[in-house]
Amino acid sequence: MTSQKMSTMNQISNDLIAECKAIIDDHSFLSRDLTDRIGSLPLGIRKTVVDRQPEGECSPLFIACNQGNIRIIEYLITVCAASSDQTSYHVSEDGLMGNITPLGNACASGNILVVQRLLRLGCDVEGPFEDGLTPLQIACRWSNLTVVQELIENGADLRKQSYDGTTCLMNAAQSMPLMSYLLNNGADVNVCNIYNRTALHCSIERRSFESTCLLLEHGADPFVQNSDGDDALQTACIYGEIETADFLMQHFEYSAERQADAYELIGSSLIDRFSDRQLTLKYWQKAHHIRSNGTSYLQKRPQPPSRFAFRDAFEFTTSEELDEIAADDDALRMQSMLICDRILGIEHDETLRRLMRWGFEYECNSNSEKCIDLWILALKGRIDKYSILLCETNETAQTIVRLMTKILEERDDDADIDDLTLFEGALTVFKMLASNVIETSYLLDVQPVHLLQQQNYDQTIQCLTHLMHVLLSTSFCEDDDELIENEVRELIQIRCSINKDTLLHLAVSSSNVLTRGYLRGDNSAPSIFPSLEVTELLIGCGADVNAYNETNCTPLLIASMDSNSDREVVETLLDHGARYNAIEYFLSVYI
Repeated sequence: MTSQKMSTMNQISNDLIAECKAIIDDHSFLSRDLTDRIGSLPLGIRKTVVDRQPEGECSPLFIACNQGNIRIIEYLITVCAASSDQTSYHVSEDGLMGNITPLGNACASGNILVVQRLLRLGCDVEGPFEDGLTPLQIACRWSNLTVVQELIENGADLRKQSYDGTTCLMNAAQSMPLMSYLLNNGADVNVCNIYNRTALHCSIERRSFESTCLLLEHGADPFVQNSDGDDALQTACIYGEIETADFLMQHFEYSAERQADAYELIGSSLIDRFSDRQLTLKYWQKAHHIRSNGTSYLQKRPQPPSRFAFRDAFEFTTSEELDEIAADDDALRMQSMLICDRILGIEHDETLRRLMRWGFEYECNSNSEKCIDLWILALKGRIDKYSILLCETNETAQTIVRLMTKILEERDDDADIDDLTLFEGALTVFKMLASNVIETSYLLDVQPVHLLQQQNYDQTIQCLTHLMHVLLSTSFCEDDDELIENEVRELIQIRCSINKDTLLHLAVSSSNVLTRGYLRGDNSAPSIFPSLEVTELLIGCGADVNAYNETNCTPLLIASMDSNSDREVVETLLDHGARYNAIEYFLSVYI
């Protein structure tokens, strides 16, 4: 196809998009001039024109569906052969939808007339798009009962699951009328997704007591545990759903120990989610009454190990101990964490979330030492449960390291954490990340490789270089320096996954910046690199000053061409044998 024909097609497509955008009235139609120009094109080219989606734009069919313009929808599909299964990255007024078909788009917006017309024009009622969601599941997610009924009448399968096992009933868990309709039409109330979550879990998480009762009336099993080990009662306690928890304990049989655990966990959730001290104490007192009501005290089980991050605190077992902490927010917070550790486990996602939240509270109140200890515990939990390749693990690591570098930059005589404590914390995190970088590296050699996992791996290596800076800045003696060198020497051969940078490449580059974290709404991070101290440390540990990365760059080339290049860094590389001809080779190949 000539460039002139392509230009003409693009112009017609742009005019079509502009005119569709300008038309809002459902009874309006395209101008005669435009339809004549489109009609003069062969059918194949006509289809190409109307399906075109310029960058940042929707195709004409999506625009017509958004506006509910039936006449233009019919014209585009019947006359121009517009693809009814095309997808567009769509953002609705209700939130981000992702890649969606025209029918899925109409189902999300709840436009029944557009849905009916698209179905009559042959759109696939089961046509999945992103995550395997069908138009019916989208309609359920947005609680569009009329649309759901229309789709089912046209053959949509309400038992069909998305790629992760999500069902229509799970998507509808916030709407009583919709759930009732689905249940009455054959929805399976106890089917699980890949995380072993049922519609009952979803309903409780969405705080819909009426929907929860409806599901139980239709035979929902309250004892099914999700992949975290949470059944219906534990889920209600985690979300602070008092009414649901009370209903379950009234209508189903639970042991006295389980009831006491439930009340303790509810209290923990009330202080964590709603900062309700009085209600928290009320439920902890109820739990204590159950434990003390028998001939002997009903022990709290299991007993987790004593944790340094909790300052070796222990759970209350008497009314007097509970009274002592009643007015102490910090003590209540510590009890909440101890309860989560015992009942949920330290690796439970909710426990990890609360560790991060309470750490943030300490950081906001200028208690960096407690904050770092809690975040280190959360990092260990996430690494043990998942790996450093998980986004949440990487975000936790970056949050800790960014706080440490920020403390270094802003430290003064009134700092709330001393250098020795900071050194010990940084060394703990360094060892934790270093051992897992080495253990995990082989996973990235298995094809296909997930880009996000590669990025998380590389950002973990960036964290290690930042921790080197913290360790060097807080070391007290030669023994500390030797300890640092021994730890770094074990890592000297590791490389980033994406572009094969070595630690030395990162040490001399100003682009080595941490970008994730939760710190006080402040997304800026101290600029550390290029760093002469880290460069000298790495060279002293055996780093190859002439190592090439995937783009044939050596550390010297990066240091020389960096807009924030450091003369001393460059001179240090040269003094230790960095070759000029590496720069000449790069220029001969790429310039």
